[in-house]
Amino acid sequence: MTEFTQAADRFEAMSEKEQEILADNIAESLLFTGELVRETVLGHFGNVSPELEKILRKRFSF
Repeated sequence: MTEFTQAADRFEAMSEKEQEILADNIAESLLFTGELVRETVLGHFGNVSPELEKILRKRFSF
């Protein structure tokens, strides 16, 4: 069990729509952060769920 297990379980229990809303909210909050902070946070979310990290990275593909 890792420190990300509870968050991973919660994310997996969400509907696809809820996952998209969560990703939108996270992306919005990271929009004006520096690249180092954003990459660090995305890495942590990747530990929660590789799918969540993938969704978030798409939000920052300009």
